[in-house]
Parts: sequence; C-alpha cells; structure tokens
Amino acid sequence: MFDLAEGRGEGGAEATALRAGIPVAIHLLDMGGGLGVHERKVTPEAVLSVPFAAFLKGMRGMSWPEPRAATPRGCSA
Repeated sequence: MFDLAEGRGEGGAEATALRAGIPVAIHLLDMGGGLGVHERKVTPEAVLSVPFAAFLKGMRGMSWPEPRAATPRGCSA
C-alpha cells in the first residue's frame, strides 16, 4: 500500500498524483479506464470515472478551513 503512494506499486502499477487545488494529497491508481491520461501528475480534467469526478467536484467546492493564526503564547494556547 505504501509503495503505491510513492509510485512503486507491484506489476508496474504506478500511483498518479492529483493536483486539484485542495489541501489534501490524493494519489490515484487507475483500475481500468478511470483516467484519461497516464502521467505522474494529473488535473481533475483527466478523471473519467463518473463517481470519483462527482466526489472530487464536491471536495473542490468545499470551503476549507484556514490554518489558525499564530499567537504569542505559541502552541500551548
């Protein structure tokens, strides 16, 4: 499982990094026609899987929380 995330999967399978502009690292493994291109990094437009494209559309439409501002007290706030 961890080798897949680093692009070293069994049988020549390689994980593809998805660049979707969200604060979550997503790596894809094409299980048979779910991606339109086979490159190391792809954009959401390369996703052909209808269910995953809908899920990704929802993820991209979310308003993600911003990191908390630093305080003078540091991490012990």
